[in-house]
Amino acid sequence: MTVIKTIPYRSTFLAQEAADAWKYFQEAGYPDSKNENWRFSNPTPWLNLNGERISSDNDFEEELSSYIIPNSIPIIITNEKLVVPQSIPEGIQVINIDAASKGKMSKDSFMDVADYHTSSFVAENTALFQNYIFIHIAEDIKPEHPIHLIHLVKAESGCRLFPRIHVNIAPGAEIEIWKTEIGLDNNSHFINLVTEVVICENAHLKWTNSQEMNHNTGHISSFNISLKKDASAKYNSFEFGGGFVRNDIHTYFDAPYGDIGFFIDDSFKGKSLHFPYTDTVDSKINCFDLVLRAYSKIFKAPNAFTSKSFIGLLTEYGTFGLPAQ
Repeated sequence: MTVIKTIPYRSTFLAQEAADAWKYFQEAGYPDSKNENWRFSNPTPWLNLNGERISSDNDFEEELSSYIIPNSIPIIITNEKLVVPQSIPEGIQVINIDAASKGKMSKDSFMDVADYHTSSFVAENTALFQNYIFIHIAEDIKPEHPIHLIHLVKAESGCRLFPRIHVNIAPGAEIEIWKTEIGLDNNSHFINLVTEVVICENAHLKWTNSQEMNHNTGHISSFNISLKKDASAKYNSFEFGGGFVRNDIHTYFDAPYGDIGFFIDDSFKGKSLHFPYTDTVDSKINCFDLVLRAYSKIFKAPNAFTSKSFIGLLTEYGTFGLPAQ
């Protein structure tokens, strides 16, 4: 499918990277059923090509407090922009890089893990993101509480969003991250999200994602993870909403003895879901099912279950899952 609407790519920072990605995107266009990786899913009705780019200055004040979970480290993203936390524990750095940061961010500091040549949606995001949200976990840091990334989407009309999140976990660090994605309206949005995670030597990550967008929203996500020597990750995803949901997971084993495991649950409200997985290096991959001790509560009342109550269960029951075998 060719691109039928021209959207100016970013020129305020990382301009050359944006131009290169935009060129590739224009040449490749959006995928359709003729593309092998998309033959079972058609994104065309969900692209919202006439949607506007959204300002992140909408009023979220009333919603913010209701999604903050006790005994967590909340980091809030409104539409595409980071709400800079008032307090963050020592050893955790959170930065929002945007047009005002021009000249402060160079190609060397742009730690790209996602290869836009693998996906026109990654190319589109690379060209159009206006906020680069950077989270750094310092060496040997092991926070007592999990980081809770709260992504809230709200606009007066349907919009197009291109969030970009990069997490860097330094050697020896151990971190748990919950990420909740919440739609606060019923408008037809298109969300093209790219997340990049670098797990350095002997560092460990547990990542739990829950998504609850409205059923008029198309949500396409590319989750890219780079594992260094003796690094490990557990990735869990729970989909409670969205009209069209596509999660691409790319793992890059950049050194020996990396380990990763997945659990993805798409049994709730999503209408169209697809979860392809690729790894780029021959390496032993432990794929395993995680067991949630409170799972019986979910299936007793699945229609009443939401991502917010899911995070509440995490708080109540603690970390879930079995080690990879």
